[in-house]
Amino acid sequence: LAPLFQPPPQPRPPLVATVPTGFYAGYPHHAFHHVLEIPDPNQFYKLVLLDGNGDGWDDNDDNNDNIDNIGGGYLAVYRGRDTLATNLLMYDPTFRGKSIAHAFYPGESPPH
Repeated sequence: LAPLFQPPPQPRPPLVATVPTGFYAGYPHHAFHHVLEIPDPNQFYKLVLLDGNGDGWDDNDDNNDNIDNIGGGYLAVYRGRDTLATNLLMYDPTFRGKSIAHAFYPGESPPH
């Protein structure tokens, strides 16, 4: 049976950026600072992290560099270009597993 009323599909937020699969694999002890332009700061965005190895920020010395990167990484999203605590929108120091999703609102005041 078909539902009596089906709401119209909602437009998906635009894709802001992607990083190719495996991009970070060769850099277990490096910091990357990606600056992204958000087309509409007055909406929520979803950030999805995928990890094929399933170890998240922990490389468990999978690249045989004799360094185990337990707890060595994190992800932070800031409003603007200054990495000040007052601009912090989202922070994840604990990513483990194959994937995780975070939502963040880059505008000044999220709707209630």
